Amino acid sequence: MTSSFFVRYLLQIGANPNNKIGRSGRRSLATAVLYLDLGAIKLLLDNGADANTRLESLISLALEAAFYYRFLRDMPVLDEVLLLLLRARAAVDERADGGLQAMLEEFEVGIQDEI
Repeated sequence: MTSSFFVRYLLQIGANPNNKIGRSGRRSLATAVLYLDLGAIKLLLDNGADANTRLESLISLALEAAFYYRFLRDMPVLDEVLLLLLRARAAVDERADGGLQAMLEEFEVGIQDEI
């Protein structure tokens, strides 16, 4: 069984998609992004998860995904993660490192027609 199956089940029985989970204390969407679980990301966003939920650091999920994108450019799933978050109106954190900010802005320019 996939994590998407469990996410769907938990949402169906009334779980809040913005609750913190497990010992890490991360929110469900943050965990799904860290594991690059597209199915869970889509389910959570479709069910009201906050696209601007934060990880342990103070940067946004979209920017965190961009950080991984910077080092793993050969993983197309990261483009999809960024696109899902941007479509859900994830904020681009202006306080973040300038290099990451510039990279995310470059990505946004490339996908403007898809949003």
